[in-house]
Amino acid sequence: MVNHNYEEVLVGKVQERKVNVQLGLIRQYLAVRGMHLAIYYASHQRSDVPLSDLGFEEEYRDSEFDGRSRSHIVVPDGWDMGVASFSRKVGKILIPPYAQDHNSIRYFYNGPPKTYEEFIIEVDEHGREIRFTCNDDRLANYFGANPGAPNYMTKVLFRSTVLDRYHGEPSRFTVEGGYVRCKGLWGHRMDNHSNHGVYCALGDLGLLPQQEQAHWKSHNIPPYGDWSETTKRMWFDAEFADSERPEDLFAAAYQNLVETSTRVLGWPMLRPLHEDDQHYFGNVRVPTKNEQVEFDGVIASLSKVVIESLDLKNLRKLLPSEYTNTLSSDALSGSINVLDHGLRYHILEGAEEHIRTLRDLQNYRSKGPAHLRGADWRQALDRLNPEGLSLRDVAVFQIAKVVAVLVFLSTWVEKINPSSSSDPLISNLSR
Repeated sequence: MVNHNYEEVLVGKVQERKVNVQLGLIRQYLAVRGMHLAIYYASHQRSDVPLSDLGFEEEYRDSEFDGRSRSHIVVPDGWDMGVASFSRKVGKILIPPYAQDHNSIRYFYNGPPKTYEEFIIEVDEHGREIRFTCNDDRLANYFGANPGAPNYMTKVLFRSTVLDRYHGEPSRFTVEGGYVRCKGLWGHRMDNHSNHGVYCALGDLGLLPQQEQAHWKSHNIPPYGDWSETTKRMWFDAEFADSERPEDLFAAAYQNLVETSTRVLGWPMLRPLHEDDQHYFGNVRVPTKNEQVEFDGVIASLSKVVIESLDLKNLRKLLPSEYTNTLSSDALSGSINVLDHGLRYHILEGAEEHIRTLRDLQNYRSKGPAHLRGADWRQALDRLNPEGLSLRDVAVFQIAKVVAVLVFLSTWVEKINPSSSSDPLISNLSR
């Protein structure tokens, strides 16, 4: 089962001759259903040895205590069973539900009692951190509540690593521009458009479950800087604002290419990811740390989501046989090569730069994340990072370059619209 925070909880374990179940959860369930649980059991034993030889006497006994009843008999064979002695024990165990005022029942309906953490809201003139509760009942607002208290919208700053936990469990959490959510159980708005870290409104933090508040508190740092321009427009000016985060720009460009190619060509240029590969899409994001493992994850994800997802079979439709017959057998061995020749055939200016971007990504992945690193791995990295930037900045740079590739391909697809082309090859693309 899952709890209020969508965490899996072990209810019971079934073994060959035994079942272990958490009694508290059973009683909670019974209380919610308004039921008792009755466990019936029976044990029969037969023996070829008479009772006298076993040292037992004939016995009939019934008992009842603490919600249990039991009947026990020990007799010589009197029921024509062909044995010398016989015993039988049968009974019932009755497990009651929790009372309706039990804490466990209140938690089931309402969750655990609400508590509130304190967060750093400023640093005083002596360098001391000033903290205040996130309980909105104690905060000021724009309607006159709690004069003199910090405002509900007071900025609280967190390290970017606060989101690592949510990125690391995509089956439970979704991180978006300005929002993180937990499978419909809770959601939390935030400003993750800033380079300083992640900003939140003090009052919004009080809406998080207790353990989530504790998680955010562990990443809390003294505030500096200001809300991002995107958040200012959306939260305070009530305006629509497009996100400038590299991952959001990538998602928009990716979706635009898929929709444009499907509409124009009749097939998506990027094949959809398998359900078990969806996390690669979420890994195309700005790393929160300047670590090799995060950088490799971004490059591997860009390769998986874009390069390996190119529809090789349909891309070949962009090339006529009289063109492909002039090529060597290796010229069309991979999706990048096929795309390269497709762009060459249609003579698109600037295509070389975008093909180089894809080749550099694929080259780095094959020299590093996908295989053991060798001497040529550093050369592959230098091609991605000619300016000697930090790994985090290189990841941002490469995401931006892939966005440019996707935008370029969308523009190209619009130009080769089969419905308006006089080229027989192009007019047949969507058939």
